Amino acid sequence: MIKKIVIVLLLIASLNAQTAIPPSAGDGTESNPYQITTLENLYWITADPINRDDHYIQIADINAAETAAWFPTDTGGFYGWEPILHFAGSYDGQGYIIDSLYIFRDTTFVGFFKDVYGDESIISNLGLTNVRITGGDYVGGLTGVALTQTVVNYCYCTGSITGNNYVGGLTGNNVLSEINYCYTDVTIKANGRAGGLSGWNSLSSSISNCYSSGSVSSEGGRCGGLVGWASDSTVSFCYSTCSVNGAEDIGGLIGYKSYLATTRNSFWDMETSGLDSSAGGTGRTTAEMKTQSTYTDSGWNFIDTWVISPGYNSGYPILRWQVPGVGLEEQNLIPHEVSLSQNYPNPFNPTTIISYAIPEDSNVKLSIYDISGHLVEALVDKYHQAGQYNVKWNASKYSSGIYISRLESSYGTHSRKMVLIK
Repeated sequence: MIKKIVIVLLLIASLNAQTAIPPSAGDGTESNPYQITTLENLYWITADPINRDDHYIQIADINAAETAAWFPTDTGGFYGWEPILHFAGSYDGQGYIIDSLYIFRDTTFVGFFKDVYGDESIISNLGLTNVRITGGDYVGGLTGVALTQTVVNYCYCTGSITGNNYVGGLTGNNVLSEINYCYTDVTIKANGRAGGLSGWNSLSSSISNCYSSGSVSSEGGRCGGLVGWASDSTVSFCYSTCSVNGAEDIGGLIGYKSYLATTRNSFWDMETSGLDSSAGGTGRTTAEMKTQSTYTDSGWNFIDTWVISPGYNSGYPILRWQVPGVGLEEQNLIPHEVSLSQNYPNPFNPTTIISYAIPEDSNVKLSIYDISGHLVEALVDKYHQAGQYNVKWNASKYSSGIYISRLESSYGTHSRKMVLIK
């Protein structure tokens, strides 16, 4: 009798756990996005359709472990998180994470977002860690499907994902959209069509400067380390170290390629994948995959985008935004030209990293200006040896708005726009 009472109380608690609380700051406009700080704020987005065209920034890490006890099933389990349907706004994670998201739904289009679409839909700077996601067709850690000019930048996903067809670490299907500067470390199990980053890359979509690790297995076909099925799309400057297992049409990078699909300057690890073939890309040994010249000989950007450094990612390349500044000293990289990189994160609150490169010894000034052209703060004013540099700017004492980073040297002046949102 006591056991039954406890079970009933637990069910009542789980039924009441899904509380939608509006963010306490922001109005959802592009200039003043809603500020997401809690799981209740996140659930507010999915609870009301009127919220799904707005703009959001995340300003704290969010623990979503309690979603494992959301929405009881008839068989004693739980459905977990309810994917955000028809999201057409923007979501900037600002480098924060959503941890331990749980989903168990035997439906189409499953992920943190059910689907993301629209000309202004941008998902950026968001990490989904330790996910446990199970769905039907079109299943991804970030979204079941990204379509109609959606842009996904600087995002990553770790954990486990299981589904039927079109299953990917980040997206189940990438349609008329682009994914840039993202990575996954996910265990994927599917019945067919699965990829470490995307199950299907289709209809003029692109994946650029991304990588996947973990494992991909499918009882059916069209299974790849990065993409399961590529059609009318491009993959460029990407690599995979995933182990890959499937019945047919399997590949270290791309499982199956059809109709105008192209793969440029991309690689897979033949040893970790267990495969010496792929529908696209070039296979390399593990040693070659950990050698920078493998990539620079194919035009990869190891100044602004990529870095190889001992102690990180088992020696494979990482995206420079993952750990700003790492590897510059060890590799003694001398840039070929002066450059001022886009700050990361951007938008930001209140700190951001500004990176720049000088090909020869020179006097350098790095300053911050407001949108009216008034000097806000001088960050650097000294003589530099040739090399690459990173500076952190703390804008906690300044108001929200657009700022300009300006690099002055003997090579001229370079500027970038930055957005501070509080």
